[in-house]
Amino acid sequence: MKQLFTCLLIFLFAGFIQAQEKQPCKVYEKLKFSTGPHPTVVPIFPGCESLENNNDSLNQCARSYIANKIADKLDMKFNDDESESSDAHYETIVIIDVSANGDLKMKTKEKPSNPFEYLLIEKLEEISIETGKVSPAKTENNYCLAYKYRLPLKFTEEIHDITSP
Repeated sequence: MKQLFTCLLIFLFAGFIQAQEKQPCKVYEKLKFSTGPHPTVVPIFPGCESLENNNDSLNQCARSYIANKIADKLDMKFNDDESESSDAHYETIVIIDVSANGDLKMKTKEKPSNPFEYLLIEKLEEISIETGKVSPAKTENNYCLAYKYRLPLKFTEEIHDITSP
């Protein structure tokens, strides 16, 4: 009888733990001038799930994921080495916004002013749609938070090849 009770207790406890992990997080409504709380886990992008316990690696993986998607969409190469900025033909900053619900939105820091920038914004929207939901940033109490990345990009190819008819 004790063994049956112990097995039942273990089974119920394991189910409770699993249910806690699968529960959707609560959205944290921060106050107007609040700076916290800070996430214990930053957003997790596709392909970065194995790095869940290391925020620095998750941030690097997210940046690489987005930068590679942009380069693929534009069929260009980009330069992520800041020491070679003189070789860059075009530089921009992409703002990556992951909402508390996991929605991904991207835009350039500056308003578009030339055909390449309009094309870049179009490709950012495509990438956002293709990527879909991202696992949002979370606090230790399972609250979800909005999170922003700032991704500087330096393209090493001439941009007139893309923008000319």
